[in-house]
Amino acid sequence: MYEVSGSKRRWAMLRYQVPLHGEERLDTFAINWPKILMVPSLTPWRDRLSPRAQLLRCLARPKVPLGTEQKYVNTLAFFDHSLALETDEKKRVAKAKKKSP
Repeated sequence: MYEVSGSKRRWAMLRYQVPLHGEERLDTFAINWPKILMVPSLTPWRDRLSPRAQLLRCLARPKVPLGTEQKYVNTLAFFDHSLALETDEKKRVAKAKKKSP
């Protein structure tokens, strides 16, 4: 599932193996919330920080409650997965543009 912005595809949902308790994972779709930090027209910040740096800044504000550390690790893993897909899409589009006359 994706939304179209001009000629660009922006993924609204991502297929992802969501971590559950222990080693269990649920293969499902997850909302692609990291895109708000990657799409210039959506990002709430106007500074020049990378999307990952913006996320880390948000996560660093509150104290991490004991016992929830893995949730923060999982959040970063999902963010990195989303960022990799966005980067791959940009490369694919750039490559397609080079091939077209």
